[in-house]
Parts: sequence; structure tokens; C-alpha cells
Amino acid sequence: MSRLLKITFCILLTAALTFGLLGCAKVSIKNDVSATLKFIYGDKNVTEALTEVESEQIKAIFNGKVLYSDSPSCSFSENISIVLGDQVFAIACDDCNIVKDCQSEKFFNVSEAEKEIIIDIFKNHGGYFPCV
Repeated sequence: MSRLLKITFCILLTAALTFGLLGCAKVSIKNDVSATLKFIYGDKNVTEALTEVESEQIKAIFNGKVLYSDSPSCSFSENISIVLGDQVFAIACDDCNIVKDCQSEKFFNVSEAEKEIIIDIFKNHGGYFPCV
């Protein structure tokens, strides 16, 4: 094996092991937790448990999403959030398709369709968007 090939192999092996050991951080939600919606903005002060159907929708949307570090220009507040057990997820208050995991201070993207489901759930409980 040539020296260059050995070096390339070592670099690739190291990268593969590093990625395999560290992996990507993902949202992980326990099945037995229910969701609580929090919307404290303007004249609204709502903290309500979501229905079982709404909780399952939120868990299906959030669970498994890849978390990443960023400094998005979107606006986030724990007062506009979904709480699942001890996990707080702040929903972008503007038109961004981003959710913030408040515990890790990391973010994940949701699709336009997923964002519409989230917004509809907030509307069902008196919330509204944008709320900046």
C-alpha cells in the first residue's frame, strides 16, 4: 500500500469512528410524557395540557429531529413553547421553521406542513403567530 493511500485510509477511518461514536444529536422524547402548551404574549396567558391526539402529533414531529448549533435571527421565547416532560421546546415566534430545544440550546428544523400543524395546535388553545 502506498504511503498516500495509508494516510488517506487512516483519515477516513478516524472520521468514520468519530462520526460513529459521536453521531448526530437528535431529539428524543419518552413515549409516556404528555405535552403542555405555553403561550404568554400580549393579552394571552395560556398554559394548557394538550389533548392526547395533539401530544402525539407534537411527539411525532419533534422526535428524531437532528439538533444543530446556530444563532438564527428568529425570535424564541420559553413563553411560546411546548413542554414534554422536562423538555422545553420554544417555537419560532416569527415565520421561521425552526424550533429551539431550550435545554441543549440547540435547534431543529420542521417542514412547512409540520409548522402548520404546530400553529394550528397553538390556535386551538388561543395562541397565534407571528408573536414578536
